[in-house]
Amino acid sequence: MPLRWIGHPGLDPLIVTLLLVLSLCLHFFRLGMWPFAGDEVHTAREAASLMGDIDFHHSSQLYRLPRMIPVSYTLLWIGYELFGRDEFGSRVMPAILGSLQVPLVYALLRRIAGRVVGLASALLLAGWWTHLQFSQQNRFYAPASFFVLLALLCGLLAVQQSSTRWLAGALVASVLAFASHNLQGTVLAVVAGGWLLAWRFDRRRESPSPDEHGRTQRRLELLMVVAALILAGTMAVVYVWPLARSWNLGGTGASPSHLMLAIVGSVGWPVIILSCVGLLAIASRDRTTLPFWGLGLGALLVTGLVLPAWIVFRHAYLFPLEVILILLAGFGVGLIYDSVRRTNPPAALVSFLGLCALNLPSSVSYFRDGARYDHRAAAAHLREKVGPTDRILSFAPHITSTYLPEHAAKVSLLKEGAPLPVVRAAMVELEPGRKLWLAMHKGRGGLATEWITGLAEMGCSLVFQESQVRYDYYDFQVYLFECKRAQGF
Repeated sequence: MPLRWIGHPGLDPLIVTLLLVLSLCLHFFRLGMWPFAGDEVHTAREAASLMGDIDFHHSSQLYRLPRMIPVSYTLLWIGYELFGRDEFGSRVMPAILGSLQVPLVYALLRRIAGRVVGLASALLLAGWWTHLQFSQQNRFYAPASFFVLLALLCGLLAVQQSSTRWLAGALVASVLAFASHNLQGTVLAVVAGGWLLAWRFDRRRESPSPDEHGRTQRRLELLMVVAALILAGTMAVVYVWPLARSWNLGGTGASPSHLMLAIVGSVGWPVIILSCVGLLAIASRDRTTLPFWGLGLGALLVTGLVLPAWIVFRHAYLFPLEVILILLAGFGVGLIYDSVRRTNPPAALVSFLGLCALNLPSSVSYFRDGARYDHRAAAAHLREKVGPTDRILSFAPHITSTYLPEHAAKVSLLKEGAPLPVVRAAMVELEPGRKLWLAMHKGRGGLATEWITGLAEMGCSLVFQESQVRYDYYDFQVYLFECKRAQGF
């Protein structure tokens, strides 16, 4: 039996409204305070390229990427036109899409497993710091995660309720997910495979003499699934592959082992354990959807284990699929609540609230600095100090140039892996009276001692450091060094 609170169905609109308000407050909290980080500064130009406002060479990422995932960039461009392109306006559309996912989880998952599971999953999602981070980022991850989540929930409803309409919704959302971030096309395989396995193994669909309506429904559903697969396959081969060919290959990316650890770090061990409990609950109560969940987990793991061998892969690419673990954790909370409620209802309520708050400490830590290196603060400190003949080496030159447009020509890349030889070579070329500025960042304890010692020996002194005290092991620290060539160097 599904896990349900005893209550009037009229509570559902109120719960959805409260969840939406909570989600909007969390996703818009300090939205414009975070500096641009990573590839955020490129996104507006990529969207402009898609809309024909700016021309880039066909081999450039600025040309190729927005055409590979046009749905995401179209939504982001609409956000720019409505709200602007600064740190706040550029993130409004991702924040809206992220906020909508919380009430969406409750509204649809309640139909599958009841009010307790739906509410638990929604609250876990609302407090999930990784979801907040990517929903407050001017990038394509929020649109992709929205359509992935919609596809998963509609697919579950299609399987559980044998519904053609929900299957149609799941297939449309899956194709949109593929057009929002191509790697999320795996969700189409999950939906199609989950539907096929449910059709094959569900006893209700193995009637020896199904009526004509049942046969017609199955044929229509099969036609829909095949059409969606053909459409996505054609898009991939004819449209996406020519754009993606020979791009994003080689270089450095995360290894499969690092990606698995990144999933744990993103979701958290408590939620991982709860998701295992939830999977056991589903196995014992709702075998119809069990193959669907298994395929979803398989897609997450296989994507993280296989694709790094082919392309430069980042943990962010797995983020949309990680929501599967959050949903399963909601089932785990529901099972625990249901078990405790039989003997001690007050303790059940306390356990429910405590388990749903597992993600809050990480979210509080996230809101300290937005999980971003603040090169904006370093640039502001540097603006009045840079001389007309000085040079700037930066770990993030595109960010530094964005916040120092008047000095952009002086900014060059300083690779993070081994900066000292590059700095030494730059110091040798440095003419008397000129300065070299280093904008560096480091997490997990800060810059290595040998780096600081080596820089000091070359005449570099620390003039600025920016970091916020967090409540986890990772610190986002930014350093600014001033280097003057010493005599005899």
